[in-house]
Amino acid sequence: MRKQVFLLVVLSIGCKGDSPSPEPQVDAQPSGISNQTGKSAEMTGGSKQEEFDREFRGYLDRFREPLIASLREIIIAKLPAVIKVLSFEISADWRKFPVSAFAMDREAVNEVYFDLPFKGPLLSDAGPLIPKGAIDERGYQAAGVPTVESGARILAEWFGECWHAAGGARYSIPAYINLHDSSRYFDLRARRWVEATEIGN
Repeated sequence: MRKQVFLLVVLSIGCKGDSPSPEPQVDAQPSGISNQTGKSAEMTGGSKQEEFDREFRGYLDRFREPLIASLREIIIAKLPAVIKVLSFEISADWRKFPVSAFAMDREAVNEVYFDLPFKGPLLSDAGPLIPKGAIDERGYQAAGVPTVESGARILAEWFGECWHAAGGARYSIPAYINLHDSSRYFDLRARRWVEATEIGN
């Protein structure tokens, strides 16, 4: 009888030891991978327009100090009574600093004064606004970015910052900047875009 009981106990222990352990469950696709990939794409993404704006703006700040000094000379110069509006014009030629000053009548239609510092190019010896080949202008244009208009917009708004840094907020007459042949002007005092019909008001 004792041998039979002992044998049963041994068999029982052996069966428990031979039972297979449950295998850990593995997800076919770890959770969160697709979402994380999407977030990464969003973080590194952005439109070509935004990319152009950042790249173009990055080339302007090296002109900041000399431009402020040049604008300060204009601001402190004795203003002839005939000048009613000071207009700065942007050309589409990035091979130079593309801004020139013009002294205008109230409607900013006719030039009325032709001597420095109220007439002529600014920073004429500063070199190119954008170094040759530094920006892939054709590539941006192919992606639908209007590079000339976009560059002028960024330059005008940055120019407004420099105008204020030079003391332009207290200038006695209205001052504007625009792209050549454009009907939209950037009001340097108010730092906002206006139409040609609002000039001098």
